[in-house]
Amino acid sequence: MNANKTIWLRVRQAVYTLQLIAGLGTTIFQPSNSTINAEIFDFPIIIVIPIGILFFTAIPFMTAAVIAFQSINPFTAPTWHIPTHRTNPFQMRDPLHFFHFAGHTILSYGAGVVLASTFIHFRSLADGVFIVACSYCTLAGVRLAMKWCRHKLQST
Repeated sequence: MNANKTIWLRVRQAVYTLQLIAGLGTTIFQPSNSTINAEIFDFPIIIVIPIGILFFTAIPFMTAAVIAFQSINPFTAPTWHIPTHRTNPFQMRDPLHFFHFAGHTILSYGAGVVLASTFIHFRSLADGVFIVACSYCTLAGVRLAMKWCRHKLQST
């Protein structure tokens, strides 16, 4: 195995672990009398659900549009590679890798918030679920961009 690919796997594992710990820490050390997300419960459900559906439907398309716009950028690589955890996420010539890394980083932070909120501050559970849902929408946007930019992907 290529040593460079192993290094990037270890870097990603370290970042994901630090984000998980950060998610745990921000929830554990949140004051118990906190009213951070109390205002969301003041809106009628008839308004919150359609806005939430619209928001979570738009995230993958917006992510894919940003990546697809990069396919016409003359400074990107002529062919892109399917993102994995063993590749450098900071290759500016291959934008799929960065969004793949960002989605998984946000996912690990949200997992930490969800994990801690199930045991400590149950009111933070909504925050964690929101963060996890946003990360899945970002990763869905990467998949959608791979379909839209099929001509740029290197055949395997």
